[in-house]
Amino acid sequence: MYKKFISFLFLSAVISFGASAATLKISTQYPDGTAVLKEFRKAAKTIEEETEGRVKVKLYPGSPMSDATAQRKIRINQLSGAIVQTGALASVFKDSQILNAPMLFRSFEEVDYIRDKIDSELVQGFQDAGWITFGLMEGGFAYPLSVSPIDSLDTLKKQKFWIPANDPISEKISQAFGLSPIAMEYAAVKPSLETGAINALAAPPAGALTLQWFTKVKHLTDIPFMYTTATLAIWEKNRDYQKISDSDKAIVNRVFSESIAKLDKQNRKDNLAAYDVLLKQGISKVELSEVQSNEIFIQSELANRKLIEQGEFSADIYQRVTHWLKEFRNQ
Repeated sequence: MYKKFISFLFLSAVISFGASAATLKISTQYPDGTAVLKEFRKAAKTIEEETEGRVKVKLYPGSPMSDATAQRKIRINQLSGAIVQTGALASVFKDSQILNAPMLFRSFEEVDYIRDKIDSELVQGFQDAGWITFGLMEGGFAYPLSVSPIDSLDTLKKQKFWIPANDPISEKISQAFGLSPIAMEYAAVKPSLETGAINALAAPPAGALTLQWFTKVKHLTDIPFMYTTATLAIWEKNRDYQKISDSDKAIVNRVFSESIAKLDKQNRKDNLAAYDVLLKQGISKVELSEVQSNEIFIQSELANRKLIEQGEFSADIYQRVTHWLKEFRNQ
């Protein structure tokens, strides 16, 4: 009886130790102090409490790693996942970039109409590629910000335009517009604007405000160059994720999904507010004429066709989305 009791205690200790050993290590380029990090820190605390310490979440904000480097570290179990732009997973799921196609949307109403139809398909596509995501969160419309006013397609092409390093889709989009993009890490943007190494970029207002890029530019061109989305992606085969029981995974899924849904709504409010703040801080709004806007829209259609030819996303998904957009605009 005594031996059985000792064996029971030993087994209980092993089970308890194993259950408390799962720590999800999440990297992101979002800096600490942002709404995204604040929300995920709350989520981490909730997950640890609801799983009674069996699952912990460790966040690494402001990471200097490129998305490609983060993915490599995830695959060798140095990280469990990352909070990334959805296009960062394009190497395993090309159609993940469809929402980021240049000049696809002209209003948030159009965004909502399309996302209601396509979000679940994209989440399933990530899962089929081996990545667990918890929904999409809006990053906002990226607007051209520049030192000199960008008031036409011709002036756009003349800019020293920044794109993120190791971001093939941004490079191909820029080239499809006839630009000569300059790729560098996020941390190098502000000093490069100071030195004149770059003089233009496209970013959501909240990002430009948070990262202080707005202090080095003077103009915002009032045209939504690109819609941006992000997600939290955890590799399904990750060693630490595999340690988590099904019941605890259900908790992780619910809590992270709730956080993503909350941020999806909050980020829109933050970007609308940040847009107004930028103008109040002295950023000049450049409004294009109908002729100038149409010129850029035509170029964006050509750019999207070129992206399809290059295999960046499928003709099928692009045709379905543009069909739905025409349907919405004709209502």
